[in-house]
Amino acid sequence: MPSRGVYAPEGEQFLEERVYAPPEERMDLNQRFLALRDVKKQMIKDIERSNERILEINTQLGLSEGVFSPHVLPDEYPEKREEISKEQLAEFEVELARRDVEAKQGKGGLGGFGGGGGKDKDKEKTQEEDAAGVEDGKDESKVKGKKGSAPAGAKEKGGEDTRVAVLNSVPLSQLEELEKKILHRTLEYERAKLLRRQDEAIDTFDEAVADLRREKFRLEADLKSADMKRLVLYQEYMLLKESEKRDNTLKQRLDSKLAERTDILSKISECQEKLEMKKDEVEKLMEKKKQIMAEFDHLVEDANTFREALLKIFNRKIKRIKKKVKDNDDEEYDSEDEDDEDEDDEDFDDEEEEEVCPPGCDQALYEKVCDLREKRLDQEDVISEFQKSIDAFKKEKDALAKKQKTIEAALKQIDKEITEFQKEKQNKLNAIDVVITLKMHQMEYLVDGKLPDDLTQGLVFSNGALRRLKARIKELIQEKAQLKRKQKELRREHIQLHRDKKTKEQRIAELEARAYDVQMLKFGQLIDLDVLDRMGTNRGAEDLKDALRKQEQQHAAELAEWNHKIEHARMELTELTKENTACLQAVADLTHTQKQLEGVLNNTQGSLFHDPMQQRRKEIQERDQLVQVVNKQAKDIESLKQEIQVLRMKGGQVYG
Repeated sequence: MPSRGVYAPEGEQFLEERVYAPPEERMDLNQRFLALRDVKKQMIKDIERSNERILEINTQLGLSEGVFSPHVLPDEYPEKREEISKEQLAEFEVELARRDVEAKQGKGGLGGFGGGGGKDKDKEKTQEEDAAGVEDGKDESKVKGKKGSAPAGAKEKGGEDTRVAVLNSVPLSQLEELEKKILHRTLEYERAKLLRRQDEAIDTFDEAVADLRREKFRLEADLKSADMKRLVLYQEYMLLKESEKRDNTLKQRLDSKLAERTDILSKISECQEKLEMKKDEVEKLMEKKKQIMAEFDHLVEDANTFREALLKIFNRKIKRIKKKVKDNDDEEYDSEDEDDEDEDDEDFDDEEEEEVCPPGCDQALYEKVCDLREKRLDQEDVISEFQKSIDAFKKEKDALAKKQKTIEAALKQIDKEITEFQKEKQNKLNAIDVVITLKMHQMEYLVDGKLPDDLTQGLVFSNGALRRLKARIKELIQEKAQLKRKQKELRREHIQLHRDKKTKEQRIAELEARAYDVQMLKFGQLIDLDVLDRMGTNRGAEDLKDALRKQEQQHAAELAEWNHKIEHARMELTELTKENTACLQAVADLTHTQKQLEGVLNNTQGSLFHDPMQQRRKEIQERDQLVQVVNKQAKDIESLKQEIQVLRMKGGQVYG
């Protein structure tokens, strides 16, 4: 499970920007509302102008229908709640004076509370006048002006009415009647057009208000959902804040162990590189040592009579002063050198006798062999030093490997703690209630066809999961059909087995009847076969027989293996015997040839002068060589005989 971590300061800033900051949608809604208010204000002006024309047309047509006069509500201008006009102050003073007069005259009727309804009506009237604004006041002043000028022209109006009455009494001509009808229709068309235009404007405005209202509901729902999400985020934030300290502690421990592991791995890699370098150098030194051995083989050939003695001198360990590679060595290396010298002294205690050149050997060859021995010993000393360095690096590498194992175990433990802590933290986060918004068509939890007041027993289920359940229903139907088919097959199989069982039972009954007849014929009575089996068998004896059989099989396998080894040894003995026989035959031939040569030499050089001592030394040397060959072959034959004897013995071991 991935770690959710803790909230950083950037996370807090993101939370405030996404949740606490005012959303742009709200500002956009307010701007749309103000725009609609301005549209309404302009539309009222247009309707008032249209109403004036409609009233004129109604007068000309003789209609008494009223007109629709919209007005601005006080709630639409909340910013003008504190603004009061002079007319409102004057009316308020008049109202106060009237109340004082009524209070003095005792006309309240309710102990000073009468006239409350009038007060409310006046207040509503005052609020409507405040909302109407300055323009409505101007219109009212105009209307008052018109009313004031009405009595001055009363006489002129009376004369005009008389003149109109006289004209109306005069009959109209056909042309005038036609013009009157055309004018009447034109005015009706104009009046209908103005009314239709007003209705369209009002409908358009109402639709815009309705859209704005729906947008407001949607925005309020989104804001409420954002508030609920903010509460959930705040709970998660506080929970993560509580676990921040432990999370940081685990992270610090993990980082520390990772740094230690990186350091250990780098040290192990460095130690491994040094070890490989030392091994390469040791291999080069071993090559040099092989070159020295090859140089010795080239100097002293196999046919040389002094090879055995010179090889022994070449391989002999002698006391020698070690050469210091550096002048300023540490005390540790000095102590190790002293210990090595003590060990060398112990090794060379038995070899303190003086070395001399073998009799008859060339002194120059002896000195060259001694020089090669010095080179070999120098190489061995250098190889020994490198081997000590390799051993030290191996010990250091082993110690670092142990530390690495300890660190790996600690890392596993820390990973386990982090995993458990993350699970615990995730469980706490999962325990926080998450609020979701559902629409009415998503609510299908109905009781008696109605939505219950308590929805705690409801279940929030996604459409995807519902579709999967529906698909699972189809799968279960198919599985049910398959099970039914399988059940039918099993039923048929059961019937068949039942029939077979009856057949077997009949067969068993026949065999029992036959066994009864046989027992009665042979024994004259029934024999309990179970008791007979118990009496005839001994469990312990059977177990012993099984164990004995297994042991015999094991011994047979071992005996076959040893026979194979003996056969192989016999074949080797045969081969070695053949080789030994060939060697003995060669020795016999050489001896016969030697005798023939000695006879020839004695016959040809009997009369010449010769050195008897030199001839004697050659004979002794040849004889010694032949004796060495014969002794060596005798030793090989004895060793082979011992091996054959050991192989013939069971469980014997062969030692080289």
